[in-house]
Amino acid sequence: MNRNQKLVLWVGGVLIALSVIASMWASASILAILTLIAFWRLDKRDRRPENVVVKSVRCANCGAIGEPHWAKCPSCGASEWK
Repeated sequence: MNRNQKLVLWVGGVLIALSVIASMWASASILAILTLIAFWRLDKRDRRPENVVVKSVRCANCGAIGEPHWAKCPSCGASEWK
């Protein structure tokens, strides 16, 4: 159980308890269903990680390796990538 799932259980549990105390059974059951759905959707165990492709580039001035979103080369300060 991760931190987000614990938070959903706490908030959902408090809202469900308040609904039961106020004898609002329909809203308590709807909140219970929504809490279980949120708890299930926040489970990360069965999900595969995203494959993020990071393309590297070389500085045109000194040849250092960098990333295309960097404004300047960390080695020489040039702003031209190839």
